[in-house]
Amino acid sequence: MKLKAARTFQSIDEFKSLQELPGSRPLAVVDNTGTISYLTNSFSDRFGLSEGKMISELYSEPQLSSFVSGLLKSKYRAIQIDIMAGSDIQSDLGSYLVDLERIFIGENEVLLLLFTSSDERKIFENRINTLHNALDSGNIPVIITDKKGFITYSTRSFEQIVGRDLDELYHTFLPQVLEELVPEEDFYLLSEALDKRLPWKSTISGTDANDNLWYQELQLTPVMQEMKELNHFIITAHDITQHIHKNSLVRQSEERQRSIINNISDMLLIIKSWGKELLIDNANDNFLEFIGITKQAVIGTQVESILQPDLYQLVMEAMPQLEQPGVNQLKLPYRDTIREKQFIVKFTYTDDIPEGIRYYIVGLADVTEQTEYQERLKRAYEKETQLNKLKSAFLANMSHEIRTPSMAIIGYANLLCDDITSGCYDSVTEMTTYMKDGIKRLLKLIDNIVEVSMIESEDYNFQFGMYDFNFLVENSFQELLTLAMDKSISIKVDFDDEMGEIETDETKVKKIIEAVVDNAIKYNVQNGKVIIKTLRSAETVTVYVSDTGRGIDEKKIDRILEPFVQETDEGHKRRYEGAGLGLTIAYRLTKALKGELKVKSKPGEGVTVIIKFPVRQVV
Repeated sequence: MKLKAARTFQSIDEFKSLQELPGSRPLAVVDNTGTISYLTNSFSDRFGLSEGKMISELYSEPQLSSFVSGLLKSKYRAIQIDIMAGSDIQSDLGSYLVDLERIFIGENEVLLLLFTSSDERKIFENRINTLHNALDSGNIPVIITDKKGFITYSTRSFEQIVGRDLDELYHTFLPQVLEELVPEEDFYLLSEALDKRLPWKSTISGTDANDNLWYQELQLTPVMQEMKELNHFIITAHDITQHIHKNSLVRQSEERQRSIINNISDMLLIIKSWGKELLIDNANDNFLEFIGITKQAVIGTQVESILQPDLYQLVMEAMPQLEQPGVNQLKLPYRDTIREKQFIVKFTYTDDIPEGIRYYIVGLADVTEQTEYQERLKRAYEKETQLNKLKSAFLANMSHEIRTPSMAIIGYANLLCDDITSGCYDSVTEMTTYMKDGIKRLLKLIDNIVEVSMIESEDYNFQFGMYDFNFLVENSFQELLTLAMDKSISIKVDFDDEMGEIETDETKVKKIIEAVVDNAIKYNVQNGKVIIKTLRSAETVTVYVSDTGRGIDEKKIDRILEPFVQETDEGHKRRYEGAGLGLTIAYRLTKALKGELKVKSKPGEGVTVIIKFPVRQVV
């Protein structure tokens, strides 16, 4: 072994105090003159020498003193030799393996001699063989490397993990063996751990002969020898396949339950009745958002401390009613006076008989919008005499727009009932989503009808103010970005930096821009573009909305500005959803704001809608 930094001790007393010194093996310290400056009792008893004696007085074959002298003159730090040694020529000579190592005690360089007898070596080898057999028979994966990370030993079970036998593994650098098994980020940490003599851990996976997936946790441990120097590394593998699979099943079950609960559009609360206690067992995200509390703060909490007093009172009233024979579900109205919301609260329950627990499932369906729309529909009906001009068009085109979503709602409702009856809930979320889409389509139709009727009756109030026009335009189409993404349509804007503020009605301008941009997206082609540009002059501001659709015949442009009309001969066909009221509302609201709306198009060249508003309203 070539000379390198030798171990250093401040004094012989510091050397003697080391707990790592072997008590049973002969050990001696020899100075550069060959004089024994320190020895253990076992050395003295076995070879009959004492401190101050010369090492040359030890009888050995070959002569040990010559190796001592040679090592001191060489460039090596340590050597290992086999000799026969005894107390004198007449004694029985024993076979020894002697480790000679340079060390420093104070400023003096000395040699440390450590004797290991053949019997001790056999005991040591037997221990190694016993350990090896125990590891292999116990199917314990172990690899041992030297201090540099080169493999010196491997059990058969580890050979199976890496797919190599010991002949291939022996004296191979550990990272080379694990490179294809260990994740990249952990692989770099392995090299760092070997270099800095640190512990390391990683998880690897693979498949057995039957293509079954397995997982092993690898753990590297640096092993320090006497006097706290690194001796070797041990890397072990622990089969965590069952643990991973178990955790995966639990996680999947929890995620599935959480997904089902959170995909229910209504607010859902599960209450556990245990003895005299009413505790919150679970709640979906919609409910947690409604009450403004995190799930961690809710689960296991007393119901009374979480719910608003009037809702808690409703829950307490419902529970006795559910106890009545033949009653397993209940629906009660509830009005949230703080948020001005109206709900239908649905109550049902299920029992965990072995545990003596009853779970109440409370669902809150928000019917605020439905109620408001009913009121708006009532007001629209009262003004039906003002819609006589629209009657013919309404009868001609509304049948399709009402029947299509209505039939869809009925169909999905029937399917939903069938699924609930059969106990199959996999498609509940999908069915309710389709039903909501159909209802939204109907409600949007009703909104537009009411809007047109109010414009026609001139029963319209304006609220003028000063507004940043570019900001109004940008906010107007934000809710349409999802629709554009669904059709892979990009929206580009080119706003006049000198636009500034104008006097107008914010709500009406937003409705106009939204209706025009909605048309540009709806009647566009897949992967098309919508370009929105603003321009200001001294007296007016102008918005240009251009699309890359198939365009409209110029002869039919005036016609599409009338209510309930879609262009049918070219690109804008009745196959598109909608009642044809969008441009009508935009056109008439623009006129009501003393503006101007024009449509320019040719078949195959898309459509450009030009909207001009006055900078100041003239009273």
